[in-house]
Amino acid sequence: MKYISLLLFILLLCGCKQQELLNHLDQQQANDV
Repeated sequence: MKYISLLLFILLLCGCKQQELLNHLDQQQANDV
């Protein structure tokens, strides 16, 4: 049970990081234009 919650937590963190990266990339592209 512990491992499942830990795994979900890690997935959630990765998802948030990806979202931040995507937003950052979008901002860079917007600046380039």
